[in-house]
Amino acid sequence: MGSNMMVNYKELDQEWVNLILEALDNGITVQEIRKYFSEKAMEVDVF
Repeated sequence: MGSNMMVNYKELDQEWVNLILEALDNGITVQEIRKYFSEKAMEVDVF
């Protein structure tokens, strides 16, 4: 890795983190969460 490599960090939205953690606590798997968002992404109109 070169010294010119820049890493771009983004701040996590704490509300989303809490929602995902709550879903995991309620027995929803990571795969189910990913599938849900994948399906919802296909429904969004992109301009």
